[in-house]
Amino acid sequence: MSPGCSAASRARTGGSRWAAALRKAAIRSVPVTVPAGPAPAPRTSGPITASPVRLGRGRRRRHRRGRIARLLGAGRIVGSTGSAAKAAHLTEHLGFDAAFDHDGPIADRLREAAPDGLHVYLDNVGGAHLEGAIGAMRDHGRIAWCGAVAQYDDAKNPPAAPRNLYDVVGKSLRLEGSLVRNHLDARPELYDFLVPHLRSGALVPDETVVDGFDRVVDAFLGMLRGANTGKMIVRIGD
Repeated sequence: MSPGCSAASRARTGGSRWAAALRKAAIRSVPVTVPAGPAPAPRTSGPITASPVRLGRGRRRRHRRGRIARLLGAGRIVGSTGSAAKAAHLTEHLGFDAAFDHDGPIADRLREAAPDGLHVYLDNVGGAHLEGAIGAMRDHGRIAWCGAVAQYDDAKNPPAAPRNLYDVVGKSLRLEGSLVRNHLDARPELYDFLVPHLRSGALVPDETVVDGFDRVVDAFLGMLRGANTGKMIVRIGD
């Protein structure tokens, strides 16, 4: 999981609360949304139906969340990403039911991918993605907000707040900030859940490896541009 976000990973964030929400969505066959960060050849993002998920800058981890949501019982998963290649990667290799390139009107893309609406949405993008998700949420839906990559490049000029923010009230939505550091006590539970799936191959991490300590900066900037698929790793030595 990402150092700053906890989604469908833990009992409280991803376990009790999220697992229950995802299973409930799965039973109803309704979408859940989870945004994520970018990567080069397949820059991936996306929403989850029964959960939409987005993969992009912070999206590098979101694809894992999509697969975790599936393991937790999500009935339909939708993802948004930064290219057609990455959208194909989501549906062909990561088990998403639908995926779209996030260029263009996000709200329209979400409505097309999740016509029955979303029960759960995990957001680390903010901006237009959060606005689109709020518009697509079903009544009493849940939004976990763990990042805002849409404003990281220019913190002094962030995107406008969601213009439909009051829909959180109108739809009786629950929007809650989520940080891993608030759930460190759940780490053993996370390991108990994930390790067997990693060993069995049900969950296979995507990684982009760059060799050499002298390329740390290049790797970091490449990750921000979406030049990686999965986690960006700098390998030092043999």
